[in-house]
Amino acid sequence: MGNIIQAQKGESFFDPACGSGEFISEIIKNQVAISGSEYDVDRLKISKMKMLVNDLSPSNISPSYFTEGHNL
Repeated sequence: MGNIIQAQKGESFFDPACGSGEFISEIIKNQVAISGSEYDVDRLKISKMKMLVNDLSPSNISPSYFTEGHNL
């Protein structure tokens, strides 16, 4: 799926529903700046662990903005 986006080195990418981090883990191979959020706390933890296992910093993966009581 990361190839579908065709992200180029130096670009930035935000995944608003990063789930278990599969997409982010793939797209970061293109050396793009990534950030993501996830509503489900367990999936958020999995995404962060996946980043750590792949020697990547999970610092830009955060809980969803909408978990803080905000509405559309």
